[in-house]
Amino acid sequence: MPNLKGAKKLCTAKKSGGTACEVAALPGSPFCYFHDPTRAAERREARALGGRHNRAKTLDASTPDLEISDSRGVVRLVSETIN
Repeated sequence: MPNLKGAKKLCTAKKSGGTACEVAALPGSPFCYFHDPTRAAERREARALGGRHNRAKTLDASTPDLEISDSRGVVRLVSETIN
């Protein structure tokens, strides 16, 4: 028999395909974070926050092109990009 000492209780929810969720349940809840109905508003806000912060950064249209004619130009571009 396996040692179950310290084993975490699993979420009791079913996934959309009907299979059991295999994520650990939250303390004091039969559900994991993703299935706990009391955390629906928190999950919605987390998704919205992620969407607001997940925008590609682009250069301003007036940014001049950088001519690269040798390896020093590559080093300068990498340095400027990092900084």
